[in-house]
Amino acid sequence: MTNIKNLFGSGGHQTAVRKGLSETMGGSSAGGVAGLLNKFDAAGLGDKARSWVGDGQKQPVSGDEVRRALGDKEVDQIAQKAGMPPSEASDELASILPDTVSKLTPGGKIPDANELQDIMKNIPGM
Repeated sequence: MTNIKNLFGSGGHQTAVRKGLSETMGGSSAGGVAGLLNKFDAAGLGDKARSWVGDGQKQPVSGDEVRRALGDKEVDQIAQKAGMPPSEASDELASILPDTVSKLTPGGKIPDANELQDIMKNIPGM
């Protein structure tokens, strides 16, 4: 099994944004990775988001698209926790989401809520 602690880089704002993202996906009503993908589906970005699942070619996403999918409230909360402006947080999310989702879905398997919680417990700084 892949060592989860080695999957995620560490350092400054990226770590804070990752933590905010994990809280967003890990909340009781968030729906985990599937819930995140559903938000992108609802925003018309499902094809991009689904390209991140597993190990294949990942389509890039913009900060504006992230904000459209997650909503202003979630991006603003992540930005506040990371101590950065919302526009920077959405851009940072755009840069980490494809790789993060891929690493949370090895072999294309989307973890259920319990599996996601276990994975998140093993991520440094969470």
